[in-house]
Amino acid sequence: MSFQPYLSFPGTCAEAMTFYAALFGGDLTLRRFAERPGASAEDLRRADSIWHAVLVLGGAVLMASDRPLDHPAAAQSGVMINHDAANAAEAARIFAALATGGTILQPLAANYWSPAFGAVTDRFGTAWMINTPSPAEGP
Repeated sequence: MSFQPYLSFPGTCAEAMTFYAALFGGDLTLRRFAERPGASAEDLRRADSIWHAVLVLGGAVLMASDRPLDHPAAAQSGVMINHDAANAAEAARIFAALATGGTILQPLAANYWSPAFGAVTDRFGTAWMINTPSPAEGP
């Protein structure tokens, strides 16, 4: 059993998930509404929107889709995705990329539990915590 985050975007799912795949690596699958079996007229109206995206990196899975047109909502709220980077340099690279066009919530810095920890909301509205486990803890 596991938990797998499922993000919802206002038409920017393909751009966001492609960015995350380039940043973190992994295998990305994007399925568009036009590709749905038995696609409805509504599906065809949203042909280029994403109905299901999956980014698999090791044992981690991040899923997402574009919201239905008649279900407006704010960007992800009340949730943060945590990413444990291999080391402080990798944490800095990832944090800087996520912060570009986004909002830094807590600058990346060493603290009592981590050589590098910070929080940022990226330009797609997804909030992230970037963490580096202490050498004593391991990954």
